[in-house]
Amino acid sequence: MFDNLQYYRDHKSDYVNRQKKRRHKLKILKWSSSETKYKGRGIKREYRYIVNKETGIEELCRLCYKCNEWLVFSSFYASNVGDGLQSKCKDCEKKYRIENLESRRAISRNYNRRNKERLVTCNRLYRQTIKGKAVLKASSIKRRTSLGSFTAKEFIDRFNEQEGLCAWCSISLEFAQATVDHFIPILKSGTNYIDNIFACCKSCNSSKNSKMPWDFKAFKPIDLVINKIKKFVPMVIDHVL
Repeated sequence: MFDNLQYYRDHKSDYVNRQKKRRHKLKILKWSSSETKYKGRGIKREYRYIVNKETGIEELCRLCYKCNEWLVFSSFYASNVGDGLQSKCKDCEKKYRIENLESRRAISRNYNRRNKERLVTCNRLYRQTIKGKAVLKASSIKRRTSLGSFTAKEFIDRFNEQEGLCAWCSISLEFAQATVDHFIPILKSGTNYIDNIFACCKSCNSSKNSKMPWDFKAFKPIDLVINKIKKFVPMVIDHVL
């Protein structure tokens, strides 16, 4: 593509900026009429306002080039090119993936084999970030039980809601030191929903183990935990804490 590789390396930032501006222009669509046609990457994208039979509201739809059906934008997967949506609808994309499962796996295996060192480095760096650590904590909990789940963002919000304090002893924690603790233990019908999740230090998590929160004599629980315990056992809260 480039006659002089050194020239490309010297002007790489200018080339990347031009490509970003081009993609940005492609994503800007002006709905000046009830039907708009947009052409990108050799595939014609058509748009039309159609009245929803259930709600009676006029919605902007797009034509799937594979099944030739007019569908709302939520029926398409996101894309980094064009108007931000894939040209095929979700159903057609799922059908394509099933029919070409083996070939797609072969392509993925070859890519992973060629870029093994780079992928390992990227994964290691990602796990060191706050979001990567939260994803790892959430995924480890999912493997233990199928009763609900929580996302990495939800656990980060919970940690921030606790102001970075352990739920049971109120010591200050770094996010890397925080462990996932179940308010009602899993062994006693607890779930993995975020309402049943608190961040605590490793020592308190080990001491609490499978005890019910009102049976665990915490050193100095935070107000968020105390208020939650009061909803379950308001009569024994003073005795326990």
